[in-house]
Amino acid sequence: MAEAFAAADVEGAVHAVDLASGAVVGLRPDEPMMPASVFQVPVPVDLFASHARRRRAEGT
Repeated sequence: MAEAFAAADVEGAVHAVDLASGAVVGLRPDEPMMPASVFQVPVPVDLFASHARRRRAEGT
């Protein structure tokens, strides 16, 4: 991942935790982040899941 960031000439940080096993992976995981950067992934994922649940409930 560090190589991909370097090749794109950008900086980045990642921190992921497997909630089932507790396994952790990260690149600069302790780097402070702006809250907007942290919420860019979970918010759309939740919106998509909510939409999918609603469509299943409606039978479409």
